[in-house]
Amino acid sequence: MIPVIIDMETGDPDDILTLMFASHHPRIDLKAITVTPGSEEQLVVVQYVLHKLGKKNIRIGAQNWPINKDKKGCVNMKFYNTFLHPPGLPSSNIRGRIDSSEISPAGELIKEVCSQHENITIFTGGPNHNLGRALELGATIPRWVGQGGFCGEGLIPDTVSTLRQFQGKTHISTWNFGGSREATLLALNTKNITNRVLVGKNVCHRCLFDEETDERLRSHIKRMKPSPHKSALDWISKCLSTHYLSNSYRTSSKGDGNRFKKLHDPLAFATLIDERVCLLREVEIDVIKGSWGSTACEGTNTFAAVDYSHDLFIDVLLGNI
Repeated sequence: MIPVIIDMETGDPDDILTLMFASHHPRIDLKAITVTPGSEEQLVVVQYVLHKLGKKNIRIGAQNWPINKDKKGCVNMKFYNTFLHPPGLPSSNIRGRIDSSEISPAGELIKEVCSQHENITIFTGGPNHNLGRALELGATIPRWVGQGGFCGEGLIPDTVSTLRQFQGKTHISTWNFGGSREATLLALNTKNITNRVLVGKNVCHRCLFDEETDERLRSHIKRMKPSPHKSALDWISKCLSTHYLSNSYRTSSKGDGNRFKKLHDPLAFATLIDERVCLLREVEIDVIKGSWGSTACEGTNTFAAVDYSHDLFIDVLLGNI
């Protein structure tokens, strides 16, 4: 099993979905969760999901805890109360208070857990503040898998289709990197991270939760024997299909392009489990006026995704492989 720390935000349900996929995945040993910016409301949602999944003794950290404890606007509780309680499942309001003694400053927690597990991977699904803080404290990290960055023209093979908004571009803005510029640059250049794997917009924006993916998820669940893993996948299936395949979402401004939910973090997390999910190229990452790009470069130990296999993505994420 792969020991993992998940570093997450809650602005997009991608991070919560990734936590749900990881919770009982047969190849994942979840050691800790860290949250940015780390408000109490965010931690309430994370602890609620862990409780519903039956996950105990998972250590939790928050960015600069408890400085951001009362920060507002980090999580849309109304959305999560609806998203996590689709029709057919018991409904309740996600509320409560956090026992501060159970929360650690995220940077310190990442450093401590990494020192205890020589083959651990840290997964980042949001801005890299907590990763950067851990590195400032001297953390040694064997592998970082992050959702962020961009591979564009000159790096993408001619055989790979490019979405219209990325055609002809070498650099674009990316929130996860741009929202934590200094921490990201530190993580990209430090010798304290042995290997880096980055999955950016050029592939994430093509990974969609559509009717075909929904059907494959449902079919897989039907074939499974009762288990915590099956229960987790069933919850995920109901959340996704009810919210993102509904007519109200498909016709709203929240959907764009072909109106399907993009699975940014789940794709990056599947790549953590099995790097064959993505076609990776060794690169050097640079930033120009707030836009991030990649160029082919040997010896960096930084590998970025230039393509992916949707079939392998689904099989790996569901635990088929």
